[in-house]
Parts: sequence; C-alpha cells; structure tokens
Amino acid sequence: MGDRTKENRLTEEAITRLEDEIDASEGMASLSDTEGTVALEEYLESPRCKPDQTV
Repeated sequence: MGDRTKENRLTEEAITRLEDEIDASEGMASLSDTEGTVALEEYLESPRCKPDQTV
C-alpha cells in the first residue's frame, strides 16, 4: 500500500514537471510573437511616452 502511494506521488511529480516544461516552452515561444507590438524607438517618440507640457 505504501509503495502504491509512493508510485502515485512520483507520477504526479513527473506530470507536474512536464507541465512546467510545456508552460516554459509556450512562454518562450510567445516572446517571439511581435503582432501588435512597436519598436522601442517608435514608442519613445509616441505622444504616450512624452511628458504632458500643458502646465
């Protein structure tokens, strides 16, 4: 009975690690997605980044 519990814990741990690896892989892949982004230089020149000069 104790061995079965240990086997279940090891299986769950292995599944958790594999899920973590998948999540990390998906996260890294999303970093290369540039849809909807702008270059830093373009952002710095945008009105959103400039201080309000109405004062």
